[in-house]
Amino acid sequence: MLAAWVSAVNATVFGGIGTLRVVGLWMAMFPGLRRHQRLQL
Repeated sequence: MLAAWVSAVNATVFGGIGTLRVVGLWMAMFPGLRRHQRLQL
């Protein structure tokens, strides 16, 4: 729907920026996750 509203290129840029913001937020909220090199079950 966003692509229909603003164009496909702008929707992709907004999506990429949004993804980076979420990753940054999670890095700030959960700093311990950055120290793990692999998932241990």
